[in-house]
Amino acid sequence: MSGTCLIDEGYQIRGVVIGNSKDEVNVFTKTTVEDEEKKVIVMTNETMYIGLAIDKTKIFNIQSEKMGMTIHEYLIKNKLHKCSCNTKF
Repeated sequence: MSGTCLIDEGYQIRGVVIGNSKDEVNVFTKTTVEDEEKKVIVMTNETMYIGLAIDKTKIFNIQSEKMGMTIHEYLIKNKLHKCSCNTKF
């Protein structure tokens, strides 16, 4: 889900998911022994997804250690974003 856009009811982008994880927990286990050779185990698990999202207005200011610059600087440098901020790279 990382990279997924957060959209509102009007389908406007409001942010982006920048991290997520999944956690699964066993909440119930039932073992039934039908005979000496057959045992049935039924397990019920619950899964929870946790995500971290950032507002669209804050994305440009994220400093990337991997890229050595902000997301905004990276987009401008690679001609993926035009702005009137007069930043030179």
